[in-house]
Amino acid sequence: MRQEFLKLMKCPYCGTDFEIEEVYEENGREIINGAVKCECGVYPILHGILNLKINPLSKHALELLKEGEPKEALMLLLGPNVEGVWELTEFLQAKQLGRLFRKVLLSLLAIWAKQISKRYFKEDLSFCDLLGNNPSQAYFKHRFSAETLWSVYPFIPLLKRNRKRILDLGCGRGHASFIISDYVKPEELVCADHTFKSLYVAKKYFVKEAQFICLDGNYPLPFKDHAFDSVFMLDALHYIQTRAQLANELKRVQSPQGLLLLLHLHNSLTYNIGAGYPLTPQTWINLFKGGALEIKAIPERRIVENFLLDNELDLAEEYSQNELNSSNAISIIASKDKSFFEVYGNIDKDFLSNKNNLAINPIYKMKKEGDKILLEREFPSEFFRREYPLTEKYLPERCEINKRFVNGRSLCVSDSNEIVDLMRKFVVINIPEKYI
Repeated sequence: MRQEFLKLMKCPYCGTDFEIEEVYEENGREIINGAVKCECGVYPILHGILNLKINPLSKHALELLKEGEPKEALMLLLGPNVEGVWELTEFLQAKQLGRLFRKVLLSLLAIWAKQISKRYFKEDLSFCDLLGNNPSQAYFKHRFSAETLWSVYPFIPLLKRNRKRILDLGCGRGHASFIISDYVKPEELVCADHTFKSLYVAKKYFVKEAQFICLDGNYPLPFKDHAFDSVFMLDALHYIQTRAQLANELKRVQSPQGLLLLLHLHNSLTYNIGAGYPLTPQTWINLFKGGALEIKAIPERRIVENFLLDNELDLAEEYSQNELNSSNAISIIASKDKSFFEVYGNIDKDFLSNKNNLAINPIYKMKKEGDKILLEREFPSEFFRREYPLTEKYLPERCEINKRFVNGRSLCVSDSNEIVDLMRKFVVINIPEKYI
């Protein structure tokens, strides 16, 4: 956590400014382990991540940090989420009952957390190896094959216009944050999420240089007015219960001519797996009206297909209410700067020119045959296949690549027309270095 960044923040609970309480470890002006305070409390910074969550787990992590045990505090937050058990220990302490039981329970939880979290400290472990094999983990492993993430790429030109300071709210494990960092290259990227473990993974594998904040999106945002040139959310807003409040907060922290980009909002008129708290398209739009904002709502399918088939992003077209209402998910773009709302052509220019770490998409099985490598698409589950119909439609079921282009899953050649064509089809993808 960069010390200067604290000047842009305020407490989400009392609204007062933060100041540094203690620095236990730093790297230049970067706080690695420390604590900040406001008028209502003290909050830990662990591994460069500011934790603003209020719960017994966070409280005990702060205690461990103050006792000179930063690694134990970090392992606690990376361990199992057993909130109910922690609340029981707090109750016992408040009642001054069962002190021995509480001590034993805390010790057992610490051992459990250490066993679970030790994998996160292995330097040679790739992101995919870190994950398990359940459907949720398979989803994150194959996130670069999901059409929801594909919807980010067409907006790279817009984000590049407003890239001084970008907030990725609800960043999860960091796939979209990686795209923003690698393709847009903002001067400062802020990654915020409600899960400390996700932020740790995002920092380790996807975006090492961002500012990381663990927060609860159901409270006001911990940022001062107009702090961000672009505010970005992907597949996140519908999981917040206080959606109307957060909509006002997103507008508040957006700069006067800033860009608000909300992708993959679940539509309550259609079926969504893991829908959260969806709203109708019109209600989503209404949340952001006011303040002279120009608002555009687009069916997500149109964004992805226009990108894949026509190489364009059309922010001038108006979509009927029927088309929005029948869409599984919509995206909203809002800004006072009306020049954003035009037709963008050749939008794959940035997408195809970035070849920092090309690899064969892990959704493909590889088989050597002569001087070729045959690739066969294999969905991780039937659930994944049904959830992403555009992925099934546009990812080739089978294809091949010259063997001399490939080293393992990595590409050792990036300038051939064959590679560029496979990039367009998401057979070859640009990924973080330690992804696979």
